[in-house]
Amino acid sequence: MKKIQMYAAAVGVAAGALTLSACGDSTPPPPPSPTVPATVNVPEVVGLTLSEATVLLTASGLVLGEIAVAAEGTTPGVVIGQSLGSGAAVPPGSVVDLVVTAEMSTVPVLLSKTQLEAEKAIVAAGYVVGSVRQVASSAPEGQVVAQSPHAGEKLPKGSSVDLRVANGTEGLIDVVGLSQRGAEAALAEQNLKVRVEERPALDPRGTVIEQTPKAGATVKVGSTVTLFVSSGPEPAPTPVALKCDGAQITAAVQAELKKEDKVLDKVNRVKCDPVPSKGEPGWAAAEVITGTDPAFLEETLIFQAKNNKWVYQPQSKACALGSSIPDSIRNFAC
Repeated sequence: MKKIQMYAAAVGVAAGALTLSACGDSTPPPPPSPTVPATVNVPEVVGLTLSEATVLLTASGLVLGEIAVAAEGTTPGVVIGQSLGSGAAVPPGSVVDLVVTAEMSTVPVLLSKTQLEAEKAIVAAGYVVGSVRQVASSAPEGQVVAQSPHAGEKLPKGSSVDLRVANGTEGLIDVVGLSQRGAEAALAEQNLKVRVEERPALDPRGTVIEQTPKAGATVKVGSTVTLFVSSGPEPAPTPVALKCDGAQITAAVQAELKKEDKVLDKVNRVKCDPVPSKGEPGWAAAEVITGTDPAFLEETLIFQAKNNKWVYQPQSKACALGSSIPDSIRNFAC
């Protein structure tokens, strides 16, 4: 009888243990972390509005970058270009720059207005007021005597418009920094003629970089003002092919002798090895006579072709043991 009771008790304990195990912590395991894709596909946003493109790029895991404004298209605020091509596989968080059409407006006529009237007209046309400079002029003080861009030009809204305002003193207006058209219109207001000369400059093409007479000068009505206008940066000169000829070697010799206050009488002989060609450095030695009769001196100068120039090399350096000078030049000059 005791064995049966003990067995029943043991079974009850086991059952209780099972019940506790089954009814214990019932919290479900946490869901697995979402996997971040290695790449995402760039969506096509050309043709969408800027706000639509922004939403789509963000939803695709991309970041909106710089927004450039272009005066193209008839509907403002539409995307017409994107820096990453549609369908390209890129890492999440990549930056996409956009080009968006701008709303255009016509630059109003500002000449003869007061500064305040001109600034209100600029803002009303959708532009912002740029630089405002007080200049000498025969016009009443506070009156606009020049503007840039010129009236009638069509530009994207948000562009800046510069003003030149009379400061109450008579004299030639300052038009440096204006466009050629803006300067011509301003000088016409003073009943002056204009002559234009172009000069290479870093300023944008068509910008006035100098004027003659200078601003503030007293000029007669109907006289001529010369405007020097930027033609843009000067093109880089085409390098002259480096040759082993008398003219180039003689010029290099003269330049070096001038540093030492020596006078070249003549170049006797020239030796080159190898003759320089594209991508191939060369060496040259010139046997020269310096000084004047009777104090003549014979010496040999050594040159190496570097950056398309004959560069003088002192004999102590060029003829040193282990230098790269060719044997033919070493035997000739060292």
